[in-house]
Amino acid sequence: MKIPTEKIDLSPRAEFLRPILENWFVVLRRFLDQRGAEKDNAWWYNERASVGTLAAAAWLAGGTALEEYSAIKGEYVGKGKDLEDSFPGRVDIHVTHKRSSWVGEAKHHWVNLSKGKQGGGELETAIDFAETDVKQDKGEAEIRIALVFAVPNMKESESHEQEALVAPWLAMTEDLGLDAIASFYPCFGERNEYKGKYFPGVTLLMKVQSD
Repeated sequence: MKIPTEKIDLSPRAEFLRPILENWFVVLRRFLDQRGAEKDNAWWYNERASVGTLAAAAWLAGGTALEEYSAIKGEYVGKGKDLEDSFPGRVDIHVTHKRSSWVGEAKHHWVNLSKGKQGGGELETAIDFAETDVKQDKGEAEIRIALVFAVPNMKESESHEQEALVAPWLAMTEDLGLDAIASFYPCFGERNEYKGKYFPGVTLLMKVQSD
């Protein structure tokens, strides 16, 4: 099965995310082009780096983004109720683009696709954790999004089977009831190897919550 380099699937209520996700691909591609000599990729670092690529995409799309900022969090913040249930914390990202404004809480998830492993259950757990975190951001924006940057990887001995291993996993993500899935897989080849493992690309999974 041939996997497209770039693919975006959106539910109707997440259509406002399209310009940012399209520019997210631009950011990832630019990183690849600029770091070509080092054979470097933006998606194999950590959550903080991945959130930075999404923030860059928001700016590139003509919007604004704020990352890792201090905020008062909690179920009752902004609801006119007792603030004893609130607490100081940080929000991973706040994006404003045209008429939409939203906050997101992110997780970075390694997906081990070596033979016999599909990475499904652990991925759903990562989504649940992101949802739990973003529920605490009710005072920050009416639209809140749980984000998971999922990075498939496999053993060096399985490098010739990269697409065959990634394809069924990608198909599985379509059954998770998400609002947005953006996949970027430009590196089915030697470029994506690091310490005996291959990292052909990244999938950003998004679930929208709103009041």
